[in-house]
Amino acid sequence: MKATKGLLLHVGLFVAASTIALVTASSSREPSDGRRVEAELWPGPADALARISYEAEGQKVTILPAKDSVGQYAVVEVTRAAKPTAAGVAGGGAADDSSISKPPETKRFISVDEAEKLLSTMAPAKSYRSLGKIDPARLVDYGLDKPESKLSVDVAGNTYRLEVGALTPGSGDYYVRDPDTGQVHTFSAEQIGKLKFSESRLLEHDLHGFNADDVRAVEVVAGGKKRRAVRAEGKPNAWADPATPMVVDETVGNWLLKVQRLRPQNYVDKPANLPASALVRVEYYDQKGKAGYLELFRATGAEKKYLARSERSRWYVEIPASAAEPIEQDVNTIVK
Repeated sequence: MKATKGLLLHVGLFVAASTIALVTASSSREPSDGRRVEAELWPGPADALARISYEAEGQKVTILPAKDSVGQYAVVEVTRAAKPTAAGVAGGGAADDSSISKPPETKRFISVDEAEKLLSTMAPAKSYRSLGKIDPARLVDYGLDKPESKLSVDVAGNTYRLEVGALTPGSGDYYVRDPDTGQVHTFSAEQIGKLKFSESRLLEHDLHGFNADDVRAVEVVAGGKKRRAVRAEGKPNAWADPATPMVVDETVGNWLLKVQRLRPQNYVDKPANLPASALVRVEYYDQKGKAGYLELFRATGAEKKYLARSERSRWYVEIPASAAEPIEQDVNTIVK
C-alpha cells in the first residue's frame, strides 16, 4: 500500500514538473517560429501606436495609424531629396545650383493590409538576440559607428528610438542600438525593409477589401439613371438582369470586369478641379448586405484626368486614362 502511494506521489510530481516546464517554455518563445525572445524593445499594444518614423540619407518616412468604421489603416508619408536632373549635371561632374536647390519630393498614400501587418509587429517590439553594451571601438563591426538609418516610434505617449546598423549574418535581422541606453539588439529586417521601401511595399493597390467572387449584386448609377444587376444563376462569373437571372448579359459583365481591374496610380487627399458628382458610382452587395462602393470622377481642368474613391481607398486615387475612358464611354449602355 505504501509502495503504491509512493509511486502515485512520484507520478504526480513528474506531471507537475512537466507542466511547469511546458508553460515556461511556451511563454518564453514565439509560437510562430520557436525563437526565444531576449528583449522587449518597447511595449504595446499595437493600438497604442501613434507614429512610426524612419530616417535615412535623403529619405524620411512617417506612418500615422488610423481607424474608421471600415477598419484599420495608415497614412504613409515619404519625403525624398530631389534627384539631380541630367540637365543639371555638367560633364559628368557635380550638379549645378538649379538641381541642388530643388525642394524634397513628398508622396502621401494609404496602406491597409500591409500596414496592419507592420503595426502588429511594431508594438510590442521584440528582439531575439540581445548583445548588451558594445565597446565603442567595436561598433564598426555592427555598422553602428555610422548608422545607416534611424527609427523612432511613439507608443502610449512615450517615444522610443533605435539606430539601425548592418544586417546580421544570414540577413534575417539588423543590428540596432538604443542611443539612450547603449544596448545593442537585433531587429526584424522584414519590418525595416517595409519602412525603407515603403512606396512599393506599403502602398495599397486594391480598391476593395472584399472578395469579388462574393459579390452577389451591383447597382450602377450614372447620369441620373440607375441599373441593378445580379449574378447569373448557375454561372458565377456572369451577370444578369434581376428580372431574368438566368439570361446572361455579356455587356454588363464586360463593363464590370473593366471596373474591377482599376488600380490606383497615386493617392490624393484633396484633389483640385473635382466635380460635385461622380461620373459613375457602383454599389456592391454580398450575402450580408452592402459590401462597398466605387466612384469614378473626371477632373474639370484642361488635363484629362480621372480619379476614383472607394470604401478602402479612403482618399481619392488617380486612375490611368486608358483604363477609365472605356468605363466612361460604355456606361450609357449599362444604365440606358
